[in-house]
Amino acid sequence: MIVRQDSLYALWDITRECNFNCSYCCSPRKNSRSARISGRRLSEALGENGKNWTIHISGGEPFLYPGFIEICRELTKEFQIKVNSNLSLNSEVVEFSNSINPSRVELIETSLHIEERERLGNLEDFIRNVLLLKSRGFKVGVKAVLHPAFIERFQGDRQYLESRGVKLFPKPFKGSYSGKIYPKAYPAQIKEFLLSNTPGNPFYPFCFKGINCRAGKTFIRINLDGVVTRCLDDSAVLGNINDGFRLKDAPAPCRSYRCSCFGYDLITRKPFGKSESNYNLFCHFLSNLKYMSIRRFLSRTFPFIRRKEDNLEKPYEPR
Repeated sequence: MIVRQDSLYALWDITRECNFNCSYCCSPRKNSRSARISGRRLSEALGENGKNWTIHISGGEPFLYPGFIEICRELTKEFQIKVNSNLSLNSEVVEFSNSINPSRVELIETSLHIEERERLGNLEDFIRNVLLLKSRGFKVGVKAVLHPAFIERFQGDRQYLESRGVKLFPKPFKGSYSGKIYPKAYPAQIKEFLLSNTPGNPFYPFCFKGINCRAGKTFIRINLDGVVTRCLDDSAVLGNINDGFRLKDAPAPCRSYRCSCFGYDLITRKPFGKSESNYNLFCHFLSNLKYMSIRRFLSRTFPFIRRKEDNLEKPYEPR
């Protein structure tokens, strides 16, 4: 998704709760702290800072959040929304399709998570929910994480879903597997495949440290507890939903080596002219070195991290 310069964009991490247990997921599945935020209060807080918001609701699994559909109903009175979901709560998906105006929903982005779908035996439910939403006029994007253990089966999964009327796109895996850091460790042909299937959306975040960025001015992150920060990587607090927040008056330099937001969509100018690619290559090296050093330290300090990585390295046997 492209972040337009004339719009305001809020990424709301509504919950960490998830009913899937994907082997490649590194996110915690329980909320360490979470304040209930009503759709009305969120609408009021955002409205004080402008009217052309898109609220991207992500998790965890958003449909697990109490009153989620009512929140969406309230938000879509004034704003556009985008929803990330695994579409596994069938009755809630049906209610959403009957209750929410599809013209107010920019995109429902869902991941296949084939490992979990086959374990739970509900792949057909996933296909039915995607087709239901599309038939009601919602724009639905379907992706599958291209984990190194699943690369060989991706084309077969894609062909099957397309035969059922669902178009499947690959999503790069970001993390450690077999001692390698992905997506950087993908072979050249897989990188080319990913890029050809995600036009205009680089599969690896660029480093823009020090480059002026509109995060905090036209883009914000809303955390579980309602605190509003500049972005995913910059935790500078702008306020909170309950007491109000204020956007920055102008773009400010990026403070992160690894951009987890929208990269080129948010910076005010392309950096460094002809030397841009060399600069990014250098920063990728620095950020990977920093990332690997931190992971090594944590894995030695907290043995459960090493056990989690060992489990990731077990090959998946397709059914």
